[in-house]
Amino acid sequence: MTAGDEDRRRLRQLAQDLEKLRRRGEPERKRRRNPHAAASHLVMRLLTDLAAGLIAGLLLGWSIDAWLQSKPWGIVIGSLLGLAAGVRNVLRTADSVSRKPSSNDPTDD
Repeated sequence: MTAGDEDRRRLRQLAQDLEKLRRRGEPERKRRRNPHAAASHLVMRLLTDLAAGLIAGLLLGWSIDAWLQSKPWGIVIGSLLGLAAGVRNVLRTADSVSRKPSSNDPTDD
């Protein structure tokens, strides 16, 4: 047997061992796909979108107030605009999620 044949045999054995390990890891990966975890991830994403819009609006309004000396109108208008932007982002995200086909849909057979 030559060195090349020995290398090919070792590579075949390594490929078989890797395939066994992949098959063994598949049930664990399937267990990790928890629908409750996906739902909590979505809720956190929606809350973050809403809070980010509100905080950005507050900061923008505060900076406008400091620049124009128009307290409290900049904060009021900025927070309302930030809230509107946050709600818009939440609705856009919720719409995109509702359009995706769910793998946990009970109507799928």
